[in-house]
Amino acid sequence: MGNWNWLTGNALQYHLLFVEGLTPEQGADAFGADRTELLIMDRKAATHLAVTQGESAPTRFATAGPWLICVEEHSQLGADLDLLHHISQGREAIAVSSDANALGSFTYLVDGTTVTRFEALAPHRRSGHAPDRLLTTMQEIGMLNSADGHGISPREAALDLATHLSGAHLNEQAVTQELPTVLVRRPPLAPPSPPPLSARAGLGRPLGALVPAALPLPQSGQSVTSSAGEPGRSPGIDGVGLDQHRPGPPELPRRVQLP
Repeated sequence: MGNWNWLTGNALQYHLLFVEGLTPEQGADAFGADRTELLIMDRKAATHLAVTQGESAPTRFATAGPWLICVEEHSQLGADLDLLHHISQGREAIAVSSDANALGSFTYLVDGTTVTRFEALAPHRRSGHAPDRLLTTMQEIGMLNSADGHGISPREAALDLATHLSGAHLNEQAVTQELPTVLVRRPPLAPPSPPPLSARAGLGRPLGALVPAALPLPQSGQSVTSSAGEPGRSPGIDGVGLDQHRPGPPELPRRVQLP
């Protein structure tokens, strides 16, 4: 149906979010950004920000009739399900995304509820409150054949489905022009999880075998010294001191409620 090569052929990852009845200012609020920091910039300037701002990513806002289209060409911050449920309260929303491995997803929401959701490569495996709600439309655009290689590409099929449902057509010319743009802060990366105990078998002894039955108490006027002989640190294990002060967890970005 549509020509999406300007998006699928250029961006390693992207996210398009169609939301009914919102303004760019309200869109910025929903993404947890400051609406007063909205800037008007073209696609080239936004792409420059996307590759130079490591902690933030640009989200651009286009309008088509009653729909606000949130465009991310190099990020997927709007694919967060909590954000999608929040932004679709009292309205419809359609989200189409693709990650760096070209694995995409489609989500259709109404009033804060996921109606239909599926991976672009597996449209026959759908979830949600009404997984077959869009089945007829999916068949009309050839989406159920795309996963078998007999129709359009799965990623482009998901974009066509969003366009068909919303009636909002987005092309390269509309995205290239100047649009309201805001920098959205990326969430902090979670620390890596420790490997399971089974994977750590043979790497050490149980902790109980290392801790002495009792530690000598310092005499009056004597500073606490670690087993490595370093003053000012609490006793450690096998000569390694343990810091008494550790930094707390990083603060998460605050999400602004819609007015």
